[in-house]
Amino acid sequence: MKFFLILSLLFFIPLSHGKITIISHDMNSKTSNYNINDDNLEIWGSTTGTCTHNTTSNGTADVCNSCAENLNKEEPCHNKKISPSSNVTINFTFSKNIQTSYPFLRYGDQVLTIESGSTVNGQVATLVFNWADVCSALSYNDNTCSSIDRGMFTFGVADTFDTDIQETMQMRVYTVTVLPSDISPDCSNSASGSAPYNLGVRDFSILPSDEKIYIPGAKHKDIAKEVLTFCDDTGIYNGNAPAGGNIKNLILFYNFTDLASVDTSSLSLTIPLIGHFPHETLLTKNSMDNLFNGYPIFVKMAVQDQAGNILDLSPTMAEIAADSVCNGIDSTSTDTDILNCKYSATPRR
Repeated sequence: MKFFLILSLLFFIPLSHGKITIISHDMNSKTSNYNINDDNLEIWGSTTGTCTHNTTSNGTADVCNSCAENLNKEEPCHNKKISPSSNVTINFTFSKNIQTSYPFLRYGDQVLTIESGSTVNGQVATLVFNWADVCSALSYNDNTCSSIDRGMFTFGVADTFDTDIQETMQMRVYTVTVLPSDISPDCSNSASGSAPYNLGVRDFSILPSDEKIYIPGAKHKDIAKEVLTFCDDTGIYNGNAPAGGNIKNLILFYNFTDLASVDTSSLSLTIPLIGHFPHETLLTKNSMDNLFNGYPIFVKMAVQDQAGNILDLSPTMAEIAADSVCNGIDSTSTDTDILNCKYSATPRR
């Protein structure tokens, strides 16, 4: 693995953590999600869904969008699915007096990569690591990154190949894949705590307002067709469920033509959740604003975990087909029919 001690055109925001300062990186296009915390880096690599990766000029691959490319766009997906061939680049400075640095990445006693450089403290060092190498270290030579795993790596610089005098930062890595068989899209699995997991939206409705729609909750139960409720499965808390981390967001997928064609490739709105999912979960907002009055909108919902996986698109095509009110609803339907379907609404003053 090569290290290039130059500053490439990457996402550039100085981020200081102790003695290591990350000054730029390409994690936006090479990882599924990442967080830079006070004293460590956290990255997620998801291989959920199916899509084609674009190969970059240096022979590695960017993330791809399986939400747009899945053949069945009701299935779990990720709009930033990683490729095992991707290289992740992190440029950083360090404060320790190391005259000739050796940037490295280590997992326990295993040094994944190290190479001599010529930077001194305060200058830019570059770490480049490959997803396949990281996944192999985590999951016993599974270089496809298709295993669910996690582990703590260490990166930084040393003044010898033995990495005995070093300046480091911790990097926690999560790899995850969610299969369609992992999730019960209609919350119908009676064996709580086992796959397929009841994970996602159980039911909801939308109501119209002036230039917007809103999602009724418990306080609107007297006027709502259905209040927003989530599946309840205790198994998602004991580590058995797909290991994409906690559910963080509610995703509204929508279009202005018909309900049946709304899927994970449609326009979307992300609403962050607060509280302990699915119990005592609150929306940070309950409306979609800046719509045009008089134009109907059709909505489905899904949830998104910390890794960024999008799960449980609701209602499913089977649920719509079984719904005599909403089956076939589209922009040519009568105002009354659109109002009566809980998944459609027409904003009005």
